[in-house]
Amino acid sequence: MMSGDFSAAAPSLRFPLGSRIPIRAAVQSGGPGPLRLFIESCVMAPDAELSRSATVQPVISNSGCLLLGNSSFAPRRRPDELLLSLQASALTVGKKIFLHCELKAWVDQSLDVHGKACQYMQTQHRWVLLDDPAQSYACSCCDSTCTPRDTEGVSARRVVGPFIIVDESGASLDTHSSPEHGLREAPVWVLVLSVSAALIIITAVLAFSYYLCFWRGGRLGYRPSRDLLSKY
Repeated sequence: MMSGDFSAAAPSLRFPLGSRIPIRAAVQSGGPGPLRLFIESCVMAPDAELSRSATVQPVISNSGCLLLGNSSFAPRRRPDELLLSLQASALTVGKKIFLHCELKAWVDQSLDVHGKACQYMQTQHRWVLLDDPAQSYACSCCDSTCTPRDTEGVSARRVVGPFIIVDESGASLDTHSSPEHGLREAPVWVLVLSVSAALIIITAVLAFSYYLCFWRGGRLGYRPSRDLLSKY
């Protein structure tokens, strides 16, 4: 695991939710020609040992198709190196995670559907080949089934981790108040309730006074004029 610019090792193995997890894979060539590295498959799992019953989250499958949403390959710096930027997913928050990957490298040559690094571009609504977007037809099988490459090469399985994805959105909230803190807040609530009750009482008194003085009082004190009655 690397720092954000892939220049050094990651300073921490704790990644905030939604952040990027930079991963670097590389191979050293011991043969006559340079090698080109690919990641055939990769899954996230809760254990360092991958078992048949383990719950896994696919990251790369189908011989090089990147499946994890909002993740991407970074441009290659060398053929024998592959840089991957994964998004810290909410599905694995708070859990220890191990990344299990199968790597393969072949003598650097023309690309085909058996040796590829493909990523889905949301803006273009299509699969794009990392090494040469003009040859993205090599990614056409990512939506179906890609055939593994049969030619000889260098292969290896690697496990990275454990690392942890943390949700820092509520880190500043103090959900466990101390007794002293509660005691200090109690008078404030009492004051608020007291003021509210006082306002209600004052409003009721004013309404009742209005009723007595202007409505009931006026009606009780009303006396019809004899002069007006005598005319009718």
